[in-house]
Amino acid sequence: MLETAAKDFFGSLDTIKALREALDNSSELETMPTLTAELAGMEFLGLIGSEQYGGSDASLLDLVVIATQAGRFLTADTLVGTSGRAVLLLQAAAEQSPHARDLLARTISGDIQVSVLEAGDLRFDGATVSGHLRPGLNALTADVVLTLTEFEDRPSVVAVDKRSLAVEPGRSFDPSRGIGRLLAADAPATILFSGPPAQAAWEDAFDAARVLLAAQDLGTTIEALSRARDYALTRQAFGRTIGSFQAIKHALVDVYVAQEQLRSLVWLAAWAHDFRPAEARLYSAAAAAYASETVEFAAVTLINVHGGIGYTWEHDAHLFWRRAMVDKSLLGTASVNRDEVATLLIEGRAGA
Repeated sequence: MLETAAKDFFGSLDTIKALREALDNSSELETMPTLTAELAGMEFLGLIGSEQYGGSDASLLDLVVIATQAGRFLTADTLVGTSGRAVLLLQAAAEQSPHARDLLARTISGDIQVSVLEAGDLRFDGATVSGHLRPGLNALTADVVLTLTEFEDRPSVVAVDKRSLAVEPGRSFDPSRGIGRLLAADAPATILFSGPPAQAAWEDAFDAARVLLAAQDLGTTIEALSRARDYALTRQAFGRTIGSFQAIKHALVDVYVAQEQLRSLVWLAAWAHDFRPAEARLYSAAAAAYASETVEFAAVTLINVHGGIGYTWEHDAHLFWRRAMVDKSLLGTASVNRDEVATLLIEGRAGA
């Protein structure tokens, strides 16, 4: 039922048109319209949030089902950065910080969009931040930014009003992700919580975000394969459909095998986060590594099956390739995540 609701909702949006319009204005950073209010109305934003703050107390596995459908339609949603990462982080800080409680409630209700970004050369003096934040999901569309920095030799999660930050000019490669570089010059910042609990919550939210990103890439893979298959069943060459050619068959089957392997790994990673926290880091890294390669493979196959037309601006195939290229660099590349998997296994820190 959740999958059907998500598919109907995201499928009713003309996201391809919005994505093309944003790309047509690519002389400067452009983003697709955000779906914050709509996602809140569907109760997707607070799905894994506590009922105390307006959430549904559901599992990450539930949110994965929704994220997969969002990925199919290349939507400019906030499921990864807000529904997953920010909600988990704010929920962990809520016990200690009234400001975190307020941000969490407003995030779940859709009043604001909160994004979580990695700190670059950011400097925090206890009241203001200066420096830059690394490009990340929904950086351009956020109202509030959360980041992890150091204060008095303790890791601290701080909240910064986006209006106090400057956006570095650039061009959008994939406007659906809202990626941009934010600069701070004595921008007011509020500590939400510090110390080991802040570090642990940051890592837990990061792992959840990797799983959700992998789930979206699963959805993108599913849609890319579906479009390639449909074209192969209708395109005629040399008096027969190209889907009857062995080379096309093998390409599509290879994507399908990778897709189903990714599906199993994403579900396992989400389940581990919900029920086996000690293993969550291992499987989230594995899912992220596999997803970044699978979604690229699917996008390239979509282009190749369409032949010459697949390489043109007029065809939609390149939109899936753009999403794949951006997602490869978000939350860690395949090689970085594989290295993490190997390190966890070798050092015996992979859980049970």
